[in-house]
Amino acid sequence: ISARSSDVSEGRVDTSAVFFTTTNWMTPQQIKVTGLNDVFIDGNQQFTVILDNPVSNDASYAALNPPDVVVTNTDDDVAGFVVTSWDAEASEYYVHGNAAEAKIRLTKPPAGDVTIPVYSSDTGEGVVAVSSLTFTKANWDQYQTVFVQGLDDEFFDGNQQISVVFGPASS
Repeated sequence: ISARSSDVSEGRVDTSAVFFTTTNWMTPQQIKVTGLNDVFIDGNQQFTVILDNPVSNDASYAALNPPDVVVTNTDDDVAGFVVTSWDAEASEYYVHGNAAEAKIRLTKPPAGDVTIPVYSSDTGEGVVAVSSLTFTKANWDQYQTVFVQGLDDEFFDGNQQISVVFGPASS
């Protein structure tokens, strides 16, 4: 049985045919299909793996048309962010190099500049070094780093957690 894709721009059939014999007729045969990447934000796209009529000397099988299989190629071109952090402590008694950091980048090239506001979740405990980050067509895939510096708040309140908050992006 030969197999092919109904849309070669969305998916490739890597196994072009499967073969059944008198000894393996009960063994399931696998057809490998690979979704193809594009640069379009077109959502998840369905295509069909078309299974052709078998070539067989057995007339009862040669006349059968196996059902085609619908496959979905999941779109990975949706705009988004990749955020990583270095889980460190930012001391109230700041010493150079002792700051927490978070890194962010875009998941796809933007049509125009993308500016993301940056905040500290608790400005009484720590501040961020920048108020915003701007990504362009040239640097969209490069991480930008935000440093958080701990502040001496004069309270005996133990260790406090601070988060870097990324606000809604504007573009």
